Amino acid sequence: MNNPYLPHQAKIQDIKQETTGDRVIKTFKLVLEEPPYRESFAYKPGQCGMLGISGVGESMISITSSPTQKDAIAFSIMKMGKVTSAIHGKEVGDTLTLAAPFDSGLNFLQVLGLSGGMPTLVSVNKDRFEDALLALGVPRSEVDALRKD
Repeated sequence: MNNPYLPHQAKIQDIKQETTGDRVIKTFKLVLEEPPYRESFAYKPGQCGMLGISGVGESMISITSSPTQKDAIAFSIMKMGKVTSAIHGKEVGDTLTLAAPFDSGLNFLQVLGLSGGMPTLVSVNKDRFEDALLALGVPRSEVDALRKD
């Protein structure tokens, strides 16, 4: 098992600009440079990693790629502060440090058409599922009915 607290070198494989304007978001695809670590690296939806640049700092960022994608790990990053601005200044081929994965992961649940609403993807911890449905406006009777199945 890998120690998530130890940083490893990750090379930027691809950069995609997602937005423009004051709050620029770019998605960075990273490839872990050490083959043994890359081959054993695994994570769950909802986990995050500590991305760093030597001499600048580190920032905790959510992993945005699917755990089933083994070729690269994606992070969508908004340019906001010192570290994220420095990451935005990086180019394909540059390296960052990555310590990951952190958090226990989330349980992704598809809530389809409850209360006659549009299908909505809700990401919640399993223990908070009922609270999330109620917050979305699903009537208590429908939430209770789900528990019976």
